[in-house]
Amino acid sequence: MLKHNEVNPLAVHRLRRVDFCPAHFVSMTVTASLPPVLNWLHENTDGRFYINNSAGGNLTIGFEIHSEATYFSLFLPQIIAEELVTY
Repeated sequence: MLKHNEVNPLAVHRLRRVDFCPAHFVSMTVTASLPPVLNWLHENTDGRFYINNSAGGNLTIGFEIHSEATYFSLFLPQIIAEELVTY
């Protein structure tokens, strides 16, 4: 909740993770485990996000802030590599 000594109001009120993917969110489908992706999202993003664990190990992830989707896609190989080592 406290990043760079600034409180994120969405995190305080537990409003960062939304239950549905609004039309203005940028969404993508990735093959990864939920726990490391969810941890990464909470630690490295500031905006709202949507995540859905569908059948087959695929995750549908939506980002309200479009630049955070780009940031996530750049770090996804590292998240998957760390997942293979730690889990």
